[in-house]
Amino acid sequence: MRGIFYSLALLVFVAAPARADDCDRFGRALALFSAEKEDALRELNRVTATKPAPAKDAALCRAARILGKDSVYFATASTGHPSCFDSLQQAQEFDGQADKIGGSAAQLSGFYCTEEELRQPIKAKVDECIATVAGC
Repeated sequence: MRGIFYSLALLVFVAAPARADDCDRFGRALALFSAEKEDALRELNRVTATKPAPAKDAALCRAARILGKDSVYFATASTGHPSCFDSLQQAQEFDGQADKIGGSAAQLSGFYCTEEELRQPIKAKVDECIATVAGC
């Protein structure tokens, strides 16, 4: 079980120092995403330490769903924010890591969410951040 979520342990690449307002906003969104990743890891650790392990867990479900929803924004960073990275290769590798995190979050949601929880709409921090005119 823990193997599917190891990619959450690392977000290898960090956006380069901000070169414009857009990169500042991207960096603030990335900080929120990192906090979501930490929330999901904390919930995963709590659940895996529980004996007997629960079949479903609402807190882990919510954390994984939020992380998965926001990973979509970062999985296209190389096209949406290419100037925020030192090179195109770094941006593409970042996209790959974000995609892996999103996949792991989706798998975790499938394990720990009920069908009813999966049908509920979810709004995440980064989603709200990028939707505002002022940014994060």
